[in-house]
Amino acid sequence: MLSAVNDASYTTITKLAGVLENAQQRGWIRNDVTAKSMAMFIRSIFIGRFLVDMDRKRYDGDGWNRLAIRSITGFLRPG
Repeated sequence: MLSAVNDASYTTITKLAGVLENAQQRGWIRNDVTAKSMAMFIRSIFIGRFLVDMDRKRYDGDGWNRLAIRSITGFLRPG
């Protein structure tokens, strides 16, 4: 089971990295970080939001949103 989860995760990361590599080649996003690293970072943001949504009473979703948006926009800004 763990192998199947890892394979699915790797497939998702690889596909997103392909999109990000295309954007890097066009100069739309920073190129000082590998596309695969960016894809893993973005995926971790999605997983973090899932955890917030599972327990909204104990987590500050609005604060999390502000931080996630700042992180992603700063991370993807051409560098």
